[in-house]
Order: sequence, then structure tokens, then C-alpha cells
Amino acid sequence: MSWYYAHEGKPIGPVDDADFAARVAAGSIRPDTQVWREGMAAWQPYASAAGQGQGAAGGAASPPVVDQRNCSQCGRPFTAQEMIRYDDLWVCAACKPAFVQALKEGTPVSRPMTYGGFWIRLAAYVLDSVILWMVSVLLQTPVLFRIAGSAGKPPSPRLIGMQMLLYLVQIVIICLYKTFFVGKFGATPGKMACGLKIVTAEDRPLTYAGALGRYFATWISTLTFGIGYLMVAFDDQKRSLHDRICETRVVKR
Repeated sequence: MSWYYAHEGKPIGPVDDADFAARVAAGSIRPDTQVWREGMAAWQPYASAAGQGQGAAGGAASPPVVDQRNCSQCGRPFTAQEMIRYDDLWVCAACKPAFVQALKEGTPVSRPMTYGGFWIRLAAYVLDSVILWMVSVLLQTPVLFRIAGSAGKPPSPRLIGMQMLLYLVQIVIICLYKTFFVGKFGATPGKMACGLKIVTAEDRPLTYAGALGRYFATWISTLTFGIGYLMVAFDDQKRSLHDRICETRVVKR
């Protein structure tokens, strides 16, 4: 009679009795490994199934679907029987000790990540750009009036100095805008409006230092003629170049 057993959440088989016994002897199939054979109504640990005989005839001719989940911590697939559940999180046996310890310490536990794609991130970028443009217009208005009043005349050194100072102030404002909001709330207003959040690879919030570093990393994505931003459309975790540099992810929350 053929056997099936679960490995990393996937059914392996059919395996005949001799081959199955050899795998048990080799340790590939452990007492807690989920197994199934014809006549069994559902998957069971091998320790339970081994003493039940061949089972009643007339059972299902093929194994039932394995109730598979991905571990919220390591991302690997396992059967539901091989995991524990906490709220909406499933955790495998290997990750359980660290997960329980994090709960005891009150440390935020990582959750399954749903990554923000290219278009929604572009929409968030446009919203942030509009906000920053409005601030820029307010700052530039006095200088623009001065330029209009001196039409036809060579720009004075003072006016040139004001323009240069204004440019530096705009850079500082953008830096503060992105550092403060990402460090404080995990997202800029544009990203918050789109339901996005910036986290570390371990699903932890960024510190202010991390947010500042990520802002300067966006300069590298810009210097690549925008290719660093386009990488989002092709990366399996929707990462831009600056996400890769800073080990960050943009997720939907």
C-alpha cells in the first residue's frame, strides 16, 4: 500500500511500504511527520498512524490536500499541524522560541509582508511631490516678486545669494520631511494616504537615523537616471535600489 508524507508543507509520494520503512529508519520520516495512506480520513502524525493498521477499505484513492501555511517569521511552508497559531500569525517549531520570547518582551513580532508595487509607490511619490511643491512655492514667492521687480536689470549678488540659500533650504526641508515622517510614523504623508509603510527586512520600524540614511540613499537611485526606482517593477519583493542599500521594504498596511 502506498504512503504519502509531508515535507515542508508539500506531500511526497506515493511511496511503497519498503521505501517508506527505509525513510523511517533513515530519519527522513519522524514520529511527528504528517503521513497519509489509503483508508485514512486525514493526515496524521506518523506515531499515531503507525499503530492503526491498514485502515478501512474504501477510503479516498488520493491523499487529501495538505493544510499548508507559511511561517510568518521565516516564510517557509508547513502543514497547520506542524505550527502554532497566534492571532492571525502561524509560526513553525523552529521559530517558536524566538517568537514566544519576543511576545514576552513586548517586542513587535513580524507579520506576513504584502509589498507595495511600482504604481502605488509612484502614486505616493506624486502626492509627496505635490505637498513639497506647495511648500516650495510659498518659499519662492518673495524671491519671485523680487525677480519680477528687477526685470530687464542684471541680477544683483544679493538676489543670487537669496536664490542659492532658498535652494539649500528646500533640500533641508525635503530631508526633514522624509526623515521625520518615516522615523515617526513609518511613512511619508503620501505613503500613508496610499496605505504604505516602510519597514526593515525583519518588519521592524525604521529609526530616525535609518530614515535619514534611506533619504540619502534615494539620491543614488536618482543618479542612476531613475533606474534605481524602476527596479521596484522587477524585484520579487518590490525593492528599489535604495531599499536594497538600506535593507528596507515598502509594505501595505
